[in-house]
Amino acid sequence: MLNEIGEMEECRIFKILHVHTLPVISGSGIHTLIIMKGLDRSKYKVEFACAPGGDLIKEVVNCGIEFKPIKHFVQEINVYHDLIALWELVYLLKKEKYDIIHTHNSKAGFIGRLAAKIVRVPIIIHTIHGFAFHEFEKPPRRILFIFLERLAAKFADKLITVSEPLKRWGLRLKIGKAEQYITIHDGIEIEKFKKVNIDIEEKKQEFGIKQGELVVGVVSKLWEGKGHRDILKAAKGVIKKIPNVRFMFVGEGYLREELERLTQQLGLSENIIFTGFRRDIPEITAIFDIAVLASYYEGMGRVLLEAMVLAK
Repeated sequence: MLNEIGEMEECRIFKILHVHTLPVISGSGIHTLIIMKGLDRSKYKVEFACAPGGDLIKEVVNCGIEFKPIKHFVQEINVYHDLIALWELVYLLKKEKYDIIHTHNSKAGFIGRLAAKIVRVPIIIHTIHGFAFHEFEKPPRRILFIFLERLAAKFADKLITVSEPLKRWGLRLKIGKAEQYITIHDGIEIEKFKKVNIDIEEKKQEFGIKQGELVVGVVSKLWEGKGHRDILKAAKGVIKKIPNVRFMFVGEGYLREELERLTQQLGLSENIIFTGFRRDIPEITAIFDIAVLASYYEGMGRVLLEAMVLAK
């Protein structure tokens, strides 16, 4: 791969397309945005392809990065939408003639790598932020996703993992070859958290948290696999012993209504706060006494790194 890059004309600007499935501000979305922001614009023209309509797109456009909508990108397997999304990407790649395509997530990773292979994009890179399967789910789905990951790995020049355990997991499942892998540890925008300077009690009042109440915080999209139900069930036992504790769930997602119903069923409505989507994560994290992440599978829990900066 490096030889191919070296053979390219040094004087011209390389075109790079990053491909992400959904336009949500999540760990992989923030990671991708940081990478794109950090590229030298005098050497690289970077563009971003993703499903349209979310907050991540606003952040991308605000950074001066051109957005290419893939209208039929959806999270779950859907033959109709997935085939059209493949056609959208093939058309885009043929039209724009990118030098490098860098895919993220399982869905965008599979369709994006396949499209790049069809069009013969010179360099194909995929970042594994985490796999779309885990050991606690039904075997048929897990077997299917492992097969798809093994197939898609054949289309990539390099596979980047955000942690060493993720690399070992992929190799153990025979996803790609050892020489394809490189680990680049996930990072955070540390200065945003080091510079937090707020009145903690005043920030707590914004959420109706009284002085002296302890705060257990969970920053995560409200999706399957993030362990929110487990945290709520554990919270019931914690609150019995420590009544003056509040649990904050920071993030949005399709499980919100179900989790709010479970909160009521457990009789925890007075102790649980759902904030929805927030942009002030550093300031919110600052009011936590304890930061929790209960994911069943996670490539690199960046929210824990952020909490550590604030000594949580």
